[in-house]
Amino acid sequence: MIDSMLQDPEYLKARANNEWYFWPQAGLTPPSWEELLENVAWACMNPLNSSKVLKNFSFVSYRADRIPLVKEILKRVAQEQLSDSFSAHLFFSMSTESQNYGRHEDDSDLWYWQMYGRTHWTIEHPDGSKVERMMEPGDWLYCPRHYYHTAVPQGARASLSFAQHYNIPRKPNKAF
Repeated sequence: MIDSMLQDPEYLKARANNEWYFWPQAGLTPPSWEELLENVAWACMNPLNSSKVLKNFSFVSYRADRIPLVKEILKRVAQEQLSDSFSAHLFFSMSTESQNYGRHEDDSDLWYWQMYGRTHWTIEHPDGSKVERMMEPGDWLYCPRHYYHTAVPQGARASLSFAQHYNIPRKPNKAF
């Protein structure tokens, strides 16, 4: 399934034009809650560079690649993108009051998978236009690097983000 998503002509066109893209109900079966909770437990026991506990029952595992299905998806994405510089983060929230990262931009392209629950996304195009999307279980989203975005959990949820990292920034560093 991930192969057909990454070869979708509309997605390829959006990516070539540096635009976001949305796959509704992509049809990929998510890892079980047991696998996700095992990843959370492992990350809690190995906190150095592997997890972050946020306020109000939310958690991020920076080593979601330890989940077998996620590892396989990363392998497929890396083959399709001709790069092995990818990471996977598991976002786990148990409350509508769960902390999130607020409005931010990333230095990497993101593929986001809403596995369980719902998350409200706002994506800002560099031209100033915005799009809002309620991510439902099974939905996927591609967000190019340097697009400001906000992801707000709408209750208990589990989601994954896959990031492609680059050595050279697309736009000049704002600090200089």
